[in-house]
This record gives sequence, structure tokens and C-alpha cells, in this order.
Amino acid sequence: INAEYMGRGVGLGLLISNQLARALGADGIHFESTYGEGSDFYIVFPESKASVALINEGETRIPEVITIKDITLGGCSCKRILIADDNEYNLLVLRRMLKKLGFEVIEAFDGAEGLAKFTEAAEHFPSCGAHECMRIRLIISDLNMPNKNGFDFLSECRSMEAPYGNIPFVIASAFDKKEEIEQGFKLGLSEKLIKPIGEETLTTVLRSLGCPP
Repeated sequence: INAEYMGRGVGLGLLISNQLARALGADGIHFESTYGEGSDFYIVFPESKASVALINEGETRIPEVITIKDITLGGCSCKRILIADDNEYNLLVLRRMLKKLGFEVIEAFDGAEGLAKFTEAAEHFPSCGAHECMRIRLIISDLNMPNKNGFDFLSECRSMEAPYGNIPFVIASAFDKKEEIEQGFKLGLSEKLIKPIGEETLTTVLRSLGCPP
């Protein structure tokens, strides 16, 4: 990608590629950027004995088929969304939009409380019946919060065992700095929302992550 490239589309290609890379055993997509020149993207896969064996035998089949549904939600159909923000007004606005779209909303005032509620949900909330049910369908978190900010919250979630560590995680922020967005995707961010958030934009992001109203 260089400075002369004019992007088209809705920007989901890199997100899906990152999720595919993680599903295949890599730690996501890495990139190096030079302002005004462009960016290099690359994936580092751990060596797999099974894959090496297939190559040595001259086979071209893929050991396992992975679908986008499996990667994004693992089949989970829960209608619960966890939102975390230290601003009560922001929580109110987001809660109203999500409830209007048919979701049950769980609220937290910072990343620490958000992590505690996600952990509680994983242990005690009823399952939707899917093999990899996460009890909570998706997390939307503010970036700058006391006790535990959005990136720390994200990192803690990504360190959890599957399927919980794979939960779609969205950061909602003004994103004043380009470096913040880059850092987020390096940590495993699924998508970003630029504040103030409109219902149409929110719906688009939810659909892109396999979580339609």
C-alpha cells in the first residue's frame, strides 16, 4: 500500500485477513509504515508439523476448513453486548441505540469493571447452545478510561482461553492519533468506531463483525 493508492470499499479486507491469520495460528497481521511512502504488511506463522508433513508428501489439501462465521463469532448467537465507558452520557446514548437494535446491554464504567463482567458472564451466563458460545456477543469499549483503559481491556480479553479470547472487540474513541489505531490493531482490535457514533455507522460495524441487529 503506497501513498498514491486511493482506497475503495468498506475496509473489511484487512480485518478479515487478520482474523484468518489468527485462526490459522499466527498472532495476526504485522505492518511497518513510513509516513508518505506506504506500509508493508506481513504474517508470521508458527511451524506446524502437520503442515510440513503435507508439504513433504506433496499434497495440496488444506487440513481444516475455516469459515468466516467460525472466525468472527464461533457460531455464537447471543444477543448480549458489553459496553464500557467512564462517561455516563456516552453509555446512555450507546445503550439506547443498541437496545433499539434488539440487543441486551451490559454496562461497565471502566476496563477493569468490563473485564470483571465479561469474566462473570463467561462463568455464569446461559449459553445460546453454540459449541463456542461466548455468552457475550461483542464488546464496545472507550479508549481512555481510569483503572484499565480500552487497550489494556482488549489485551486482557485476548489473553483468555478460546472461545472467549476471540470475542469481537471494538474501540470507540475520537482517535486523535494515527498511532492509536495502529496500536489497537496490533493488540487484536476487531474494528474501530469514531466518536460521536451514529446509528447507521454502528449498524454497519455490527454487521461487518457478523452481529446484525
